[in-house]
Amino acid sequence: MALKNRTPLNTNMVFLSIVSRDENDEKIKPFFRISRVIDSKIEKTDETYEVLSGNLYKVNFKDKVFRNQTTPTVDLIFKDNTQGSDETYCLNLTYRNSTRSLFNSLAGLEDFDDLEVSVYNNKKGYETFSLRQNGEKTNWKYELDELPVIKKVTINRKEESDFSEINTFFENELKEIQKFLAEKYQYTASEHKVVEQEEHKEKPVTTENAVPATKNNGKSEEKAAAAPTPVAPPASTQRTVNRTVTRSKPTATATHTEPPAQKVSEDDIPF
Repeated sequence: MALKNRTPLNTNMVFLSIVSRDENDEKIKPFFRISRVIDSKIEKTDETYEVLSGNLYKVNFKDKVFRNQTTPTVDLIFKDNTQGSDETYCLNLTYRNSTRSLFNSLAGLEDFDDLEVSVYNNKKGYETFSLRQNGEKTNWKYELDELPVIKKVTINRKEESDFSEINTFFENELKEIQKFLAEKYQYTASEHKVVEQEEHKEKPVTTENAVPATKNNGKSEEKAAAAPTPVAPPASTQRTVNRTVTRSKPTATATHTEPPAQKVSEDDIPF
């Protein structure tokens, strides 16, 4: 038997979660809630922000397990690009309509410095992310017709949407970003982790919200920032964005119904 001390938590790590509903489950203007390491524990604070800014430093994949339900999540870890700061900001996200739109915008970038992420409600009241780089709004890498089709499946006689293919699609895009960042900052990318959540902790999101995403990016007014001091990369480090789309063509089954063709606006995105 070997004894060892648990690796201490990084006290410079700041954890962000998104709050979009109040204690009565009423929809509110979304914001980032801040948790910090206090006495070797991650504790919520009263700090709230509307904007996170900095350089994307790392992408981690984590499956959260709660009451035998598994929720795949992604950690986007930023480093603070403010001179003299060594804080790291970890934004944990599930796969849902608004985050898939954010992932689509990240996939279209050649580098990941000077980013600004904000969350707000679009004109229809749905949670939406804005991604800006150097103050300019970013664009999607893939248009709607380039993305995997969301299938309809019947479960217990109830028709539901199957997001597994499009989630895998964006997970693969994020893995390319993960690889690029690991090479840029010269570290070994983290393995996919599984985390058992304790009963007293908040239950993670496990269902798809009926929340259309939008390509419109809102203006950012406040700044937060992010991460430890990495090895400085060459100033010219960029990646080549490959727009090749690889996806399987859906086949008709007894439980798969294709929706009729219709014009889709930016506020009615089907993912």
